[in-house]
Amino acid sequence: SVVGYVRSGGSQQIAVVLNLTHVPRPGYRVGVPAAGRWTVRLDSDDTRFGGSGWSARREYTAEPVPYHGFADSIALDLPP
Repeated sequence: SVVGYVRSGGSQQIAVVLNLTHVPRPGYRVGVPAAGRWTVRLDSDDTRFGGSGWSARREYTAEPVPYHGFADSIALDLPP
């Protein structure tokens, strides 16, 4: 019930990860195509949108842990 994909446009990449359940998923690991910092651009569970605000994290750092065919990955706190 979690769907993820990567969109690329030139030198920029965006990872979209959707938790389609009502259950939070702390530490949910996803592979990413680049090392470094990844910033949350949209969190539909944010209190500004009427959500619970379960995860207030706005930034994650990719780790050199291979996952989903990528050399690096992030352990996300996915809100419901």
